[in-house]
Amino acid sequence: MGSAESDQKLRALYVVYSRPADGTDGEFNKWFDEVHIPEHLAISGGFDSAQRFRASQAQFGADTPGDFPYLTVYEINHDVDDTFSAIVAAGKAGKLTPPPGPVAENSALAWVPLGERAVRS
Repeated sequence: MGSAESDQKLRALYVVYSRPADGTDGEFNKWFDEVHIPEHLAISGGFDSAQRFRASQAQFGADTPGDFPYLTVYEINHDVDDTFSAIVAAGKAGKLTPPPGPVAENSALAWVPLGERAVRS
């Protein structure tokens, strides 16, 4: 049978596109990987997993990543509203460290599944 982790039902993906200020990629990435994600995963009732990506040089079609070279995908396997409430509470309690420098831009959206996950057989 599956593990407890694989048996959890995905409730939502929280997708964050980000672009650090010019010249701060190294510092931004270090903070994101070593501080930001661990702090968020430590929040009781918060995100269940996280994975970061950078835009590939190879793309299919004419689309480009635009202004966002980085993407973070957080999985939520329980109530989405409760997750966001827990994260807001952690922020208000001073448990989340802000980025080390200015973030030029980011965009974040929660996505809920429309059906079951399809997998290749």
